[in-house]
Amino acid sequence: MRVLYVIPSVGPIYGGPSLCVPALASAVGRAGADLHMAATNANGRDILNVPLGVPVKGDGFTAFYFRRQRPHALSFSWPMTKWLRRYAGEYDLLHIHSVFNCPASLAGRAARRAGVSYVVTPHGMLEPWALGYKSWKKRPYYLAVERKTLAGASAIHALADSERDHFRALGLGVPSFVLPNGINTGGFSDLPPRRKFEERFPEVRGRKIILFLGRIDPKKGLDILVPTFAALSREKKDLNAHLIVAGPDLVGHRRVIEALVRDEGVGERVTFTGELQGEEKYAALGAADLFVLPSWSEGFSVAVLEAMAAGCPVVITEGCNFPEAGAAGAGRVIAPEAGPLEKALAEILGDESLRRSMGERGRALAGRDYHWPVIASRMIEVYRDILAGRREASAWRP
Repeated sequence: MRVLYVIPSVGPIYGGPSLCVPALASAVGRAGADLHMAATNANGRDILNVPLGVPVKGDGFTAFYFRRQRPHALSFSWPMTKWLRRYAGEYDLLHIHSVFNCPASLAGRAARRAGVSYVVTPHGMLEPWALGYKSWKKRPYYLAVERKTLAGASAIHALADSERDHFRALGLGVPSFVLPNGINTGGFSDLPPRRKFEERFPEVRGRKIILFLGRIDPKKGLDILVPTFAALSREKKDLNAHLIVAGPDLVGHRRVIEALVRDEGVGERVTFTGELQGEEKYAALGAADLFVLPSWSEGFSVAVLEAMAAGCPVVITEGCNFPEAGAAGAGRVIAPEAGPLEKALAEILGDESLRRSMGERGRALAGRDYHWPVIASRMIEVYRDILAGRREASAWRP
């Protein structure tokens, strides 16, 4: 089976899809598919240092990178467009990751012209909150371009049951299946000691660490988290907590949150670390007493899985589309409101045995149900179903 993944970019600054799509490609390739991936060299305002237009061997797959061109909006690449037109017909199936960008719509068009089946994974970009945010430019693009891409797909891939429900509400009439993101659990078996993180950020010494790990973006709920943390710090001084905000700022939202921190008077208890990668990220997860993601909208957060794999209890909102974390006792799933958030933070920070038991349950859940080889084998079942014109794999069923 020859499969092509198409994604706007795998630049690490984008988080989410740019991290999980290469991991899925690697797992699917090692499971037996002849897997190729096409992406631009974008990485925010910078570019990736990668060869352009030639095959680059990865772990289980081969990648092709193309120059992103100006203007940067929609990640347009003329070399990638020409390559897709020429080679799309040489694949059994295309899997398009992300929507509202040129690589996605052009890959769909190339597949339709070549008579090749394709799958689309929106990665949370069709969630109601996401569609409503800056709808003045998304809605015209959706009606003029993206709806045709989605309607022409053999299937749409949801990361959670609730996301699948939202697909149906759009009335596309396209079959859908549900498979979550996965995680490589090996890197979390031997995390750095807490002192490694304290050496880099000495202000956290002697304090319980609340970790936010993700892009600093309006949808991530930091406008709820900061005032809630400030109220908790005033009302329950004995908790002695420190908030770490770790992640890149792609849209200029950090200054808004920094102003909120100053207004709330908690500047000495909040640290903005910028983006953490590799050992620094592992050190943060190993040091954290609690992970929090009060997001309004997610596809399926890799950061939540990473926190669980690290044995860290989680507090997430319903918008994270991960009710399994609450059902497994790995943390609390709450409404995106200050009251429930403050209650959950106080409860978990105030009970060390509860934190320990939640962390153990989360680690077990991540290792059992979200290991990449498990996800990859189920994805290949879906691909085979599509090519055979059937729907037998369990992922098709709610």
